[in-house]
Amino acid sequence: MDRRDTKKVLVQFARREFREKRPLHVKVVARKPQVKFRIGFPDRVSIMRRQQTQYLVLCEYEDHVRVYLFSKNAELLGAENLKLTPKLRKELTKTTKKIWEN
Repeated sequence: MDRRDTKKVLVQFARREFREKRPLHVKVVARKPQVKFRIGFPDRVSIMRRQQTQYLVLCEYEDHVRVYLFSKNAELLGAENLKLTPKLRKELTKTTKKIWEN
């Protein structure tokens, strides 16, 4: 499955979640790769590492966030409820890139 089809499947999943469960907001985000190793100043060589979880679907409710974890082929890897804190919100905005939002 190519990247475009993956994004279509994720957006369809997010729309269905919004329609069925009525959260305040739904977002589809891609995780940014993390820097594992850097050489030189300024960084001439940097080695990036990708996580197994490539995409997240975030369903925001009043007091918590339901996070669905997806692989790069849009396979659902799991889900988790997390407390909605400013620290979590800051970390998510720093380490992800928005694809779709409702």
